[in-house]
Amino acid sequence: MADEGELLKPPVLWAQRRDMILLRVQIQLAEKPDFNIYDTHMNFKGYGTGGSSHKKWYGFELVFHEPINTEKCRVKVFENEIEFRLLKKNSGEWSKLQSSHVKPHWIKLDFDHFHISEDEDDEDNDKMEELRKRKALQQELKLLEERTKREIELRDTVKDISHKVTATYLVIYNVVQFLGFLLISTRLIFLLSYGEVGISRAYSDVAPLLMACQIGAFLEVVHSALGFVKGDIVSSLLQTCGRGYILFLTIPYCPSLQRSPFVFLLFLAWSLIELVRYPYYALGVLKKEVWLITWLRYSLWIPLYPLGLTFELCIYVLSLLYEANGGGWSYPLPNGLNIAVDPVVMKVLIFISLPPVFYSLLSHMWSQRKRKLGGIKKRD
Repeated sequence: MADEGELLKPPVLWAQRRDMILLRVQIQLAEKPDFNIYDTHMNFKGYGTGGSSHKKWYGFELVFHEPINTEKCRVKVFENEIEFRLLKKNSGEWSKLQSSHVKPHWIKLDFDHFHISEDEDDEDNDKMEELRKRKALQQELKLLEERTKREIELRDTVKDISHKVTATYLVIYNVVQFLGFLLISTRLIFLLSYGEVGISRAYSDVAPLLMACQIGAFLEVVHSALGFVKGDIVSSLLQTCGRGYILFLTIPYCPSLQRSPFVFLLFLAWSLIELVRYPYYALGVLKKEVWLITWLRYSLWIPLYPLGLTFELCIYVLSLLYEANGGGWSYPLPNGLNIAVDPVVMKVLIFISLPPVFYSLLSHMWSQRKRKLGGIKKRD
C-alpha cells in the first residue's frame, strides 16, 4: 500500500443537521476502505476510482471543528460512495467542518442535504444564499398555494351557504303564497255555495288576504332582479302591476263593482292559477319534479288566462262607466308633484294595451308548454 503522502485526495461532500455530520466520500468501487474515527479527528484510506476511470489509492486526515460522539457513528459503503454519519457530541450548527481556517479544495458542501449556516466563506455563502432564496421561494409558493386553496374553499363555502339560505327562503316564500291562495280559493268556493249573496261578498271577504298575497307577489320582481330565480323581469313586473292596479286602485274606488260577479270570477281565476304555480316553483327550487304539477302548470293557464283577461276587461269597462259619472279617484292639480292623473285616461290606455300584452304572454306560455311537456313522460 502507498504512503499517505502519495495518496490522492478524494472528493468529499459534507452536510449537517443540528445533531449530525454527513460525509460522503466520492470513491467508486472502493475495496476494503480503511478508516479510524476519533473524538477530534478521523483518517481514511481506500482503493477505488475517484476523479479518474482508473483505480487509485485515496486518503485523507480530517480534524473536526468540534468533537463528535464516536460510539454512535455509522458507515455505509455504496457502489459509488462511502457515507459517514457522525453524531455531534454537542448539538448545534457548525460554522465549518474542519478546525483549520484553510479550507481544503477537495471538501465541498453537499447542497442536497446541507443545513444552511451563515458563517461559511464567501463562495459557499453565495451558493447557500442562492439555496436559501430557492427554498424561501418554494415556501412562499407553497404558502400562496395553500392560501389560494383556503380562499377557494371559503368562497365555495360562502357560496354554498348563500345558495342554501336563498333556496330555503324561496321555498318558504312559495309555500306561504300557496297557503294564502289556498285559503282564498277555499273561501271563494265556500261563498259559491251561498249563490248570488255569497258571490257578492267575495271582495269584502277575501280582498284583504288577496291584497297581502299580491303585495308578496311584488317580491317576485325583486327575486328576478337579484338573480335568485331565472325569469323575465319585464313580464313579471307587468303582470304584478296589472293585478295591483285592479286590486288597489280600481275595485276599492268603485263600491258597486265590489259586488259584481266579475270580481268573484276574477279572484277565483287568479287563485286557481297560483295554486299550481307556487308549488311548481317550490319543487323547482328543491330540484324535484312532479309530473301532475308540471302538467297543470303548463296546461291550466290555457282556459284560465283568457278567462282572467276577459274578467279584467269587464272590470275596466264597469269602472270606466262608474268614473264617467263622477265616481272613482283622481289626482287633480294643484298638488305637490304638479302632475294631474286622470284614472279614466289610464284605464283606457291599459284597456288598449292589455290584448297585445296578453298575446305576448300567451305565446310565451305556449312555447314553454311545448318545451316542458314535450320532454317529460308521466311517471308511475
